[in-house]
Amino acid sequence: MCDASNANNINGADGFNVIELDAPEELEKIIRQIRHKLVDLLSRREHSHAELVQKLIQRGYQKSDIIPVLDELVKKDWQSDQRFAQAYVRYRSSRGFGPDRITQELREKGINGELIARFVVSDPSLDPSLDPGIDWCEIAKEVYLKRFGDNNPLSFEELVKRKKYLLYRGFNHEQIKQVMST
Repeated sequence: MCDASNANNINGADGFNVIELDAPEELEKIIRQIRHKLVDLLSRREHSHAELVQKLIQRGYQKSDIIPVLDELVKKDWQSDQRFAQAYVRYRSSRGFGPDRITQELREKGINGELIARFVVSDPSLDPSLDPGIDWCEIAKEVYLKRFGDNNPLSFEELVKRKKYLLYRGFNHEQIKQVMST
């Protein structure tokens, strides 16, 4: 993402062209562009640290330029993996997804296991600032009733189909067992 007219192309050790910046002003310009893009992305919704790095790398910026700017935004509390994880769990659970699926999605977005456990389990006794725990069985029951209605499965194949659907949505066997027994 740098202006090639103000840079020198030289061959690197591996034979590829390496762009060398002429002046620190060019680096400052790139840093300003990175900061602007990060703020733009964060103004739309919460993003995880890893998501932001990935998005800017896809736009052609260097990871070594992105990290210091992103760390500055973290220090200012403009970016927070904790806020992202909390909002993501709230959003996905409201859409009828279970804890296993949400956990996997958060891992893919670069959220550490401690934050995942904190917000997917969401035990207010561990942290009073948390919302009351999510009732995953209640969500599973709502998803089940929305998809299949109140009628009981007629065959073993239908029962398996319903269980697979709830597994796909991210509910564990214990939650499915509770839903199917009611």
